[in-house]
Amino acid sequence: VDRGYQIAAPIRSVIEAETSSGFWFDAARSGEGLVIEELGLPIGYGKFSPAGARRVVVSWYTFAPPGDPDPGPRWLVGVGFQTGQGVHVPSMTITRGARFGAAFAPEAVERRDWGSLSLVIDAQLRLQLRYAGPPGWEGSARAMTMLAALDFDRRPLPCCLGGLLDPPPPDAPLSIATASGSYTGGASRDGEGIQLQVIEDVFTGNRRAVIAFYTYDPQGRQLWLVGQADDVSPGGGEVVFDMQRAEGGVFGDTFDASAVRRIPWGTLAVTLAPVAEVQIPEQMRYHATALRWTSGDPAYGSGGYPLTRITAPSVTGPAP
Repeated sequence: VDRGYQIAAPIRSVIEAETSSGFWFDAARSGEGLVIEELGLPIGYGKFSPAGARRVVVSWYTFAPPGDPDPGPRWLVGVGFQTGQGVHVPSMTITRGARFGAAFAPEAVERRDWGSLSLVIDAQLRLQLRYAGPPGWEGSARAMTMLAALDFDRRPLPCCLGGLLDPPPPDAPLSIATASGSYTGGASRDGEGIQLQVIEDVFTGNRRAVIAFYTYDPQGRQLWLVGQADDVSPGGGEVVFDMQRAEGGVFGDTFDASAVRRIPWGTLAVTLAPVAEVQIPEQMRYHATALRWTSGDPAYGSGGYPLTRITAPSVTGPAP
């Protein structure tokens, strides 16, 4: 079913004007949102993509549609490419089947194609989202704003007040924002992962981080957790997020923000450390190297594992 809605972005003072990388949400539909990452490496000709187009990762954390016999959180993820007007993702994927924590098995992950989506950005930094999903996943126009924009240690003026300043000089300190990106636990955790973005408050300059953890509950249903950490150290170390899960929402026009219940889940601690790039050993970048969780719900308990980077937004340099 082809549907669309418009996403209006506020002034963004820390990312390139042509990028949409960040966390997006609709204040009237608090409890769901998008995460967009524009990647650094172009792609060649393919079935859907033009040569030289930049890759874009889009994830959508939301809920099952009305009437679904198994209601609850849902998340979709896909890799698309830039077009002349914005971004097109030809195939968004939805999953199920794996279990949380030590019971996770990558072979248990069931993947299926959900549909496609397109983002169009105009000169006023407004994004229009159109999507074509399965029957039942209908919806109409919505307005969303950018919750998080990437910080990479330069001080541009707001886009509408004069454009960007020059990039930082080569001898500038390594930015903690280079840790931004997507990570998994390697092949043994294929089918779940995190999206991390370090951001800077437009008015105060304080660093904080936003994270989405796409995983499963103990019964094999999709689960997404989101959290924020304030006062992130520019030198890295362990960043602890207070994570929440959500219940009560539905996809589409019958979504009611007042029905969404935000439930404290526990903490997710992510270690940020500078790492030499494999292809360019003299080039350093912060990575999220490990995560560990502690949940107040005994069904989730505590645990952790090392992380492997799979994407890096273009403002932090080309993806490895």
